[in-house]
Amino acid sequence: MQTGPNQNGQAGPPTGAARFRWRGLLLWLPACLISAALAAKAAVVAQSYFAPLGFFPLLVGVALGAILVAFMRLAQVAHRPTVLAGTVLAALLAAAGQHYLCYRTALTHIQQKLDEHPEARLAFADALDDRVPDDFADYLRSQAAAGRDHFGRGLTVWLSWALDAVLLLAAAVAVVATSVRLPYCDRCRSWYRTTRAGDLDVAIASRVAELAGIRLPRRIRSARFRLQACTGGCGPTALELFWVQTRGARSSQRVWLDTDQRNRISRVLDEQIHTADQTGP
Repeated sequence: MQTGPNQNGQAGPPTGAARFRWRGLLLWLPACLISAALAAKAAVVAQSYFAPLGFFPLLVGVALGAILVAFMRLAQVAHRPTVLAGTVLAALLAAAGQHYLCYRTALTHIQQKLDEHPEARLAFADALDDRVPDDFADYLRSQAAAGRDHFGRGLTVWLSWALDAVLLLAAAVAVVATSVRLPYCDRCRSWYRTTRAGDLDVAIASRVAELAGIRLPRRIRSARFRLQACTGGCGPTALELFWVQTRGARSSQRVWLDTDQRNRISRVLDEQIHTADQTGP
């Protein structure tokens, strides 16, 4: 896909990055904490069914990134340093949170065993003294000493956990960084969203392309479009045109429309709807 200002040079993409705002930070930090907790909980549940070595932390990172993007869009937070810093924080918390939830589960399991055998509570508790961790750090040390499949014991286990955290972080940052580059309007503080989309008649597609300054091939089999704008309609409108040539090759192009272009293209699109209503069943 080609992206950039249209050939008429009448409009360009939204200029200027989103500015830092305290309100955005106050919304974003709790969202990151919630996202990390959700991702950690989901990972702990899922790993008992499916946890391929190396691939699993990437899946957790992608899931965490998707949750963060949903919160980012919902809260309309777009200041890139704020978003990326929060993503790093959430990824590290999600990585540590998985171990902490396992620690809490182990303590709960021990307590259940003690509750199930009240008559032998003292003897059972004495037998467990060597295995009950004093705190979270002690739990991690005991797990590292017990070993991990394919990684042996001790230092290599700690390194494997660090590698998992790095993979989770990389996947989450990749998802969020891709989304934060999408168009955003700092005037009305909103992400661009699709306002209109659909299939186009070939003749209508040619007219739309001409008005937008897009050069279509002579022979196309089908076409469709998508219009995107900010909530307030204060920025330029994005038009994405997709087409399939008669030989099956697929292409697309995005251009930015000024108000006059947008209105003229909207009228052409309305003509197609009106014609379809007249010729419909």
